Amino acid sequence: MGRPRTPLTLTAEEQATLRAWAHAGATAPRLAQRATAILLAADGLPWKEICRRTGLSLENSLKWQRRFRGQRLEGLRDRPRPGPPRRISPQRKTLLIALACSLPPDGGRRWSVRTLAKACQVSTASVQRILSVGQRTQRTPQSNIKDRGSGITVERQMKPETTPRA
Repeated sequence: MGRPRTPLTLTAEEQATLRAWAHAGATAPRLAQRATAILLAADGLPWKEICRRTGLSLENSLKWQRRFRGQRLEGLRDRPRPGPPRRISPQRKTLLIALACSLPPDGGRRWSVRTLAKACQVSTASVQRILSVGQRTQRTPQSNIKDRGSGITVERQMKPETTPRA
């Protein structure tokens, strides 16, 4: 038999927050998994049952319970990752992809890597790296994205794709 468990007690506010995290679709999946593990531990379920229901290993389940005991709700959030912060924000990446899916301002058929880099104020290598992830080559019917930081505004309808000549 293992060592005796220390009961995990939750305040009403903590329980409501954990339930919201565990059941909300907008919550990050890892945070929802951790919240579920804490709720199950507070209900007194055995370790193996908590691991089975959440998909966490025993070590991870215990780690999140230790962090919850020490830091409460804040302990369930991811800690900052080591290394420098990202240089290109997710908003800038979204803007770059939207621009790549729209018609260029010069009336051409597609953007070049250089013109995209210049429009988004990033390097050509960054443009190639961002666009190569997932092979984003599909065009969207319209773009309505505004980036207030760089003054770039895209609000144009795309011309319908023409069929290739035989």
